[in-house]
Amino acid sequence: MAKYLIINADDFGLTAAVNRGIIEAYMKGGVSSTSMMVNMPGLEDAVKLARALPALGIGLHFNLTYGYPLADPSAVTSLIREDGSFRIIGTASLDHEPHIEAELEAQWLRFNRTGLQATHLDAHHLLHQHYPAVYRVMSRFAVREGVPLRTIQQPELLALSPRPLMTNRIILDTYHQPGSLQRLLHYLESLQEGTTELTCHPGYSDEVLKDISDWTEMREAELAVLCHPEVRRTVHAQGIQLITYRSLRRCSTATVPNVW
Repeated sequence: MAKYLIINADDFGLTAAVNRGIIEAYMKGGVSSTSMMVNMPGLEDAVKLARALPALGIGLHFNLTYGYPLADPSAVTSLIREDGSFRIIGTASLDHEPHIEAELEAQWLRFNRTGLQATHLDAHHLLHQHYPAVYRVMSRFAVREGVPLRTIQQPELLALSPRPLMTNRIILDTYHQPGSLQRLLHYLESLQEGTTELTCHPGYSDEVLKDISDWTEMREAELAVLCHPEVRRTVHAQGIQLITYRSLRRCSTATVPNVW
């Protein structure tokens, strides 16, 4: 069986500088897919870049922690502060499914209005990995819309029905520390057969990003790792097929278990 890998860069649409870094990583073969935030300052720039690169897979990066909601504030009161912005992670009450669902619907509609077609669904800060209500809402939504959902590592949630299409496994790590290139190459060299997603956060920093996030220089460090020529060489040497979520159904098989 073949080794299929989705290298997905999160946070497309966060800022123009982040967008530029993601596209650079894609052009150099270190990224095959991305997921877009639709309520952040870099959205219009991201859409323009995406239209010029139709082979780049782009999903919805469902966001409940940065900026402001797209839904009517009265429909998402448990998710926002008094000024209308999202609560910071760890302080939001992410257990009220109608509010989560209302915001997901609004962000999905905004994505569709760009004219792009979402290849998959995932969540900023991996919220559906940590909050069962977010996972339940997103899994139902993914099944309804017929798109894959980023897989999770909680067997009790994976056992819930309905279950959308997912990769067989996922590699969750960061690549800004010393030794990151060697660790990434190890993941590639030991990749199992079947379908895997590897998440990453490449990008450039600018003043807009610094006002939003403290994840700044780390993005540039990840970008340098993903753009290293050894990454593309190892992918080819290991016979890995880089894909997007568009190809997941074709590449998936029911005989490969979900293991990590």
